[in-house]
This record gives sequence, C-alpha cells and structure tokens, in this order.
Amino acid sequence: MRRLLPLLFIGTSLLAQTPDVGEIMRRVSENFDRAQAARAAWVYDQDIFVRLKRANGKLAREESRQYTVAPTEKGAERKLVRVEGKILEGKKEVAYTEAGYRQKNADIDGGLVDTFAREILWRPDHLGMMEYRIPLESKNLEKYDFKFEGEERYRDYDVTGSPFV
Repeated sequence: MRRLLPLLFIGTSLLAQTPDVGEIMRRVSENFDRAQAARAAWVYDQDIFVRLKRANGKLAREESRQYTVAPTEKGAERKLVRVEGKILEGKKEVAYTEAGYRQKNADIDGGLVDTFAREILWRPDHLGMMEYRIPLESKNLEKYDFKFEGEERYRDYDVTGSPFV
C-alpha cells in the first residue's frame, strides 16, 4: 500500500501536466468548429456599423444597421430590422432611418455606406457571417506551425500562449 500511494501521486501529476501546443490548438479548433456549426441552429442579431471620414479626419457619414439572421437549408437569411444614420455637411447634420438613403442623385458616400453595410461580413451561401480564414478552423490547422510561449494567469484562469507562425 505504501508503494501504491506514491505511484498515485506521480500518475495524477502526469495527467495534470500541460498538453503540448498541438493538442491545445486541436482542442481550440474543435471548439471553434462547434461554435460555427451551432450557428445553424440559432437565430441571432447582427449589428453593422459603417463610418466614413473625410481626408482631413472629419466625419462625413455614419450608419448603424441591425439585422436578424436565421438559418436556411442552403446557408442563412438576414432581415433588416433597423437603420439609423447621419450625414454631416459642415455644421449641418441630417438624420435618416432608411437603408440606401441618398441626399442627391450622385451621392457617392451614400452608395459606399449602403454597399459596405449590405455586403461586408455577409455571405448568404454560408451561415451568415463571412468565415474567417484563420488557423482556428480544424481544416486549416495543419497549414500552420504553432509555438508554445508559456503560461500565465488571466482573470483567475490559467491560460497558455500559443501564437501561430
């Protein structure tokens, strides 16, 4: 029995050791894949904010849109719920609440804001938001080399550092 007790402590300490960087990233990618797949089962809100500034840094126009995104058989569908925007011309501010609002026929800023708000981060053939091509997806994991940079404490949790190279 006395010999068994030290073996138990050694065995549990071996199990408690930090896994290698490959195992850590495999677990992260599994969580990422699960989160992506979960989007197919949920309806969620998507908030888009677009701001255009002049060359001198002053605000020209900004717009905020809220969409509701729902899964479909072929990807996702989003429905515009709300639009709030404002245009600044000197000291004059014009507020609007309709998508694609234009002040005049040749309103280039209006066209840019409308296009960005409609198309940025949106691919209807997927589950809504654009997919990021990052190494966190399991299908991309083998394309990258990871380096373990150590451990630290963050908000009462032990975390590991592993940037991809």
